[in-house]
Amino acid sequence: MLKLDDKLLHFYKSKADNGNPYASLVLAKTMISNDDLKKDILHVNDDCLKLIQQALPLPEAMFILYKITKDMQYLICAADSNYQDALYLAAIELLQQGSQNNKAIEFMKKCVSLGNKDASIYLIKYYIDKKEFKNAQSIFDLIEYRFDDTLKKLNGILDICRANYNSRNIQFLREHMEDIECKYYVAIQTLFTGSEELLSEFKNNTEDIIGYKNIGLNACLMIARAFKNGIGVKKDLSKSAVWYESALTKGFNDYVEVSDCYQELNQPQKVFDCLNKAAENGDKNGMVRLGKLLLEKNDEEGHEMAIVWFEQASELGSEEAKEILSKL
Repeated sequence: MLKLDDKLLHFYKSKADNGNPYASLVLAKTMISNDDLKKDILHVNDDCLKLIQQALPLPEAMFILYKITKDMQYLICAADSNYQDALYLAAIELLQQGSQNNKAIEFMKKCVSLGNKDASIYLIKYYIDKKEFKNAQSIFDLIEYRFDDTLKKLNGILDICRANYNSRNIQFLREHMEDIECKYYVAIQTLFTGSEELLSEFKNNTEDIIGYKNIGLNACLMIARAFKNGIGVKKDLSKSAVWYESALTKGFNDYVEVSDCYQELNQPQKVFDCLNKAAENGDKNGMVRLGKLLLEKNDEEGHEMAIVWFEQASELGSEEAKEILSKL
């Protein structure tokens, strides 16, 4: 609580009576304890509230009024005026609401430039979750203070996200494998440098971590795609199919992608089953590809069913389906 002697108190009351907002703010702060000012929710009497309202549009007054009313307009106005205490809080609130994301990121970047480590960490995680790795790196480039363990971990994770598999930063993750995020990203690194064994340990794990929701499903997909494309590990379509099937049991629903694997394996019935499932799920690309397969049967029933699927795909906006229908 701000304490004033009688002379100063009289001075600020005189100034406040003449409409000086700063004087009104000073008087209001003589009625609020320092501990209360640090609280998320603030309770004040009517006289104090009136003084704070008279102190508008001072940024600090807007911030205090937000704590009293929880009206977001005051918080955003304080942040727009670069009031440091408001910037981070306003950014968090806006991001959690999913509104005005651009403004929220602008506030976060200002916090980073002011040396706010929490803002740096939040923004790096935010960009990694959105797969915007260049933007995440740009935040690291702005940091001028000493990295703590959280930033070291995020730095290693980001290098793996950017396929920098030989980065020295990954060593920190290897030294902290008791942390599930460290272990998962090391597992990704080992997959793309020759072995799926470590990542396969996560196949039944449904946790969410930085960058991934349901890590078990994503582990299955990463391994399936690695074997399908021969990236990191030797190309093995049979193993790829097994991992795709595991992904399907965990909620993966891109049956068109799975059908590509079976196409390469020359398993036409599996291809048909996958495309049929994709079409039933409303996938317009699956409908078109299923329609083409049905046309290849070269019989009346297949022709009729193909047209049904082409028409449905056309209604969903498939230009390819429209073109095929125009030629039938």
